Amino acid sequence: MPAPFAYMFGGLLIHSGFPLSDLCPFEDIGTEIEPDIFLEYSDQPPAERTGDLIYSWQGRYKLVLEAHGRDWLLHGDAGIMALISGCGTRVLCHCPDSSGSLLFLSMIVRRILPRLCALHNRLVLHAASLAGDTGAIVVLGGSGAGKSTLTTALARSLNWAILADDMPIFRDLSSENAGIIPHACKSLPGVSLWRPSKEAVGPDDRYCEIIPGYRDKYWCVPPRKGGAEQAPVRAIFCIGLPSTDQAIEWKQLSGADPMVIAASQMVLFNPASKQEREQGMAQVKSLIETVPAYAISYPRDFAALPMIAQTIRNICDTLPQTDL
Repeated sequence: MPAPFAYMFGGLLIHSGFPLSDLCPFEDIGTEIEPDIFLEYSDQPPAERTGDLIYSWQGRYKLVLEAHGRDWLLHGDAGIMALISGCGTRVLCHCPDSSGSLLFLSMIVRRILPRLCALHNRLVLHAASLAGDTGAIVVLGGSGAGKSTLTTALARSLNWAILADDMPIFRDLSSENAGIIPHACKSLPGVSLWRPSKEAVGPDDRYCEIIPGYRDKYWCVPPRKGGAEQAPVRAIFCIGLPSTDQAIEWKQLSGADPMVIAASQMVLFNPASKQEREQGMAQVKSLIETVPAYAISYPRDFAALPMIAQTIRNICDTLPQTDL
């Protein structure tokens, strides 16, 4: 019997026994098609915490990865847990306190599902991605560089669709697909914005809500929804330091620079795995060898964002056309 909720996430079909409120339901699917990942909910903890500690992440979710025989256990704040089958096809989830349900759903869609995509041979980057009429772009930059603000400005100024503002997911990066243009797949079609950015460039309050655990950070979904589930990647833009002379500066990157920048933003299911790191590096290499990368610096001035968006559009217009 099919699960009551279906979603596409990172190019993978998700069936879930409970609703994932931040994702767009996927209805154009026959019941005979097997999901890539099946999520279930349990009122009881899915496993005792007696597994071997593998890795701990810093950050507000305080995620910890443990090995439980052939399975994996991801657990975090508020006793939230997810028992994952070894191949990543089934996930048993638990939240002990109904008051933490928003945190639970946020952890599932923002941290657990992206890492599951990595387990399914997808490349996941700490970045942003948008799709226009002729393909997708990737925006790279460290935390605080302004990826989400720029992503919102691009969506607003150019009417591009947001594929992801934090962890875009890429397919077609295996050795069997050498030379094929990689595709960026939709995961979370919204942006997380601090209050100043939200007030300057974000959609109005009808499309925004406070992110659990924050006082002044919002999850915003611009009015444009739907669009392609995936698009060929046309260009990568790496945000540099703010320009000091109010100018917008850009250049195409060459040599090892784009590889180093992209590799530093890899998101792995198990960062302690040498095999997974090597596979991720091979995928990054394939992405960089196929897609041109640019460094772009600009003034951190909200008023300059429409001009920055147009500059990025002009660069994309010089690239060879791709079919969506």
